[in-house]
Amino acid sequence: MALDIDTTKGQQTKVWEEACMTLLAHHTGLTWSKTKEPCEVDGVLTDPARNLRFVVEQKSRQMTYDRLMHDFDGYWLITADKLRHLRAAARMFHAPALGVLYLVPDETVLVLRLMDDAGELLVPMRVERTTTQATVNGGTAVRDNAFISMKKAAVYRPLEYITHRDIRW
Repeated sequence: MALDIDTTKGQQTKVWEEACMTLLAHHTGLTWSKTKEPCEVDGVLTDPARNLRFVVEQKSRQMTYDRLMHDFDGYWLITADKLRHLRAAARMFHAPALGVLYLVPDETVLVLRLMDDAGELLVPMRVERTTTQATVNGGTAVRDNAFISMKKAAVYRPLEYITHRDIRW
């Protein structure tokens, strides 16, 4: 059985993921290492000395930053199963877990520390059973989804797009 990532749409998500993580590396100096598919977490970030710093769940969305903040009140939808896997990885590797959201149209990367190195949740979220797109290739799925506010996320953009509103300390 072919993986969703092996389809044309799946391959596009890999291109977006690479653009996202390249931009993040440019701003932070951290290096992205992707896990082999299929895997329960997307990858890890390491520092220049190759020390594991974070386990990562990365998603790309065809949505602008303004649309996320206004139409969705800043909430990122992610399957609750993804968060369970991220928690297990954070505990296993004793590394904090990050949520990394790439907003494709305006090349914006949002980064939020979701869990500490014991897998304890650091951000409020709500979980609801909802119907959403099953995979990048379509279909529908009814499952538990988490809604996490990205209003306090760090914002990274290509240097030519950065405005004073994007600087968050």
